[in-house]
Amino acid sequence: MVVIGVCLLDIPFSRNIYHLIAPNFGLGFAIGMVVDSSMMPHMGYLVDLRHVSVYGSVYAIVDVAFCLGFAFGPAISGTLVKEIGFNWMLWIIAIINFLYAPLLYFIRNPPG
Repeated sequence: MVVIGVCLLDIPFSRNIYHLIAPNFGLGFAIGMVVDSSMMPHMGYLVDLRHVSVYGSVYAIVDVAFCLGFAFGPAISGTLVKEIGFNWMLWIIAIINFLYAPLLYFIRNPPG
């Protein structure tokens, strides 16, 4: 999450297309490693610890969250860009990532 925040902070300072290569690579790599590949197994592990091992429902809930993000994100971001600007939108999202990152420490070793 910290890598995502740093990359989001770098994008508004880009002055040409070549300055966007590293931050976009970092965003894609961090989102792919954190969200896509590690969140689903972690959700399955949490289900194993606390509930009956029925993975379909937890994966469906996580997938709905992804789909809602992809559905509402572009609509909301268009309004945000119009109201506060692209740079401020990225800075606010980066700040939210920095504030959210320490909370991930609490799900590192969940109680059984």
